[in-house]
Amino acid sequence: AILEKNKELCTKPLKWTDSDGQELCTPVIFIVIDYGRNEVLQQMLSSSSLYTTDIINTISSDANGQGYTPLQWASWTGCHPIVTTLIEIGKATVDEESVSLSREYDHHELSSYLSQHVDIYANIDENDIDAIMDKACREGDINKVRQILDDTNNIYDLNQWKDTDGKFMALSPMYMAVKFGHYDIMQLFMDRGGGEILDDVESALAAPAVAE
Repeated sequence: AILEKNKELCTKPLKWTDSDGQELCTPVIFIVIDYGRNEVLQQMLSSSSLYTTDIINTISSDANGQGYTPLQWASWTGCHPIVTTLIEIGKATVDEESVSLSREYDHHELSSYLSQHVDIYANIDENDIDAIMDKACREGDINKVRQILDDTNNIYDLNQWKDTDGKFMALSPMYMAVKFGHYDIMQLFMDRGGGEILDDVESALAAPAVAE
């Protein structure tokens, strides 16, 4: 009711203290998200006059617009019901940053849910199979990797990632799969290309870091 009568409060930064005792200054929706008040959030988002889709996707936790969106904040804190409300009622657009935040803070179930609502390949040329493979291995998209490997019309050449000594190189898709902990994808490569792939990748990982 307060927000209905004072709509400017929807986007106005307010000073508050989070559960860890840190003093913050954000719009009220971030307070609701941080404290996990899903029932309050649902009421707020049910009024289209308060929070339009544009506001949900652009409002920032930082006054300069360089902070998190509500969905990114919720992905960081890891509250699944809050995230679901933002997407289903608030029509929040799922971006890669939200997925990355959920993974970075080990919210695995939430990460899987978010991944179902985002096209991580949207900015990649659909004909650039190597770039798509690299992205899939970084993000752990085993279904995409399998799809590429199973494409009989465009056989994917794993050998292109070997150096002059015949070893799989650092920064190859296989390297990225192991580096980011996607061992199911690494197993898939091994099934297709032989056990030597893992030996080569482990050697590459043990070498001095390479800029990525």
